[in-house]
Amino acid sequence: MNAPGSNALSRIAAQLRRLAAALRRIAGAPDYDAYRAHMRRHHPTAAPLSLDAFEKEQWQRRASRPGSRCC
Repeated sequence: MNAPGSNALSRIAAQLRRLAAALRRIAGAPDYDAYRAHMRRHHPTAAPLSLDAFEKEQWQRRASRPGSRCC
């Protein structure tokens, strides 16, 4: 049996995860968890990048488009 309030805490935790993901998208920060989920769903036989390799690729992609940012 679940502890009292555990369902409410689970919902709050899920909302906080969604909020954090939204803030990362707004800031343009790479979202490794979303990348991993995409790879599992759409490319199950491909090995995903490591976190370090993923972040490096994302930042290089952003830097290669200087006209796409405000500063």
